[in-house]
Amino acid sequence: MEKKQFEVTCPSCASRLLLDVRGEKVVRSRRPEDLDAAGKPKVDAGDWDDAMGRVQTRESERDSKLEDALRREGDKASRLDDLFREASQRADEDEEDA
Repeated sequence: MEKKQFEVTCPSCASRLLLDVRGEKVVRSRRPEDLDAAGKPKVDAGDWDDAMGRVQTRESERDSKLEDALRREGDKASRLDDLFREASQRADEDEEDA
């Protein structure tokens, strides 16, 4: 199984880079000063606030997309009902003409 992403350490600046092989791009980079003693990213209150903002934005986008999809499905059912009604009327008219 081929890995899609892997992590390397830059030999010149010691930054840790997460690379996406298929997309041929750097997904994430962390400078050594941004990491704690265990090599994990340092997190502060601002990071948590940013993450919460992104989550809330995604939630509102998700809700609006769901509402749009439900509205489109309702419209689709209404259009199909109208088309069926028109086809039935035409079929009735054709029977009367015959």
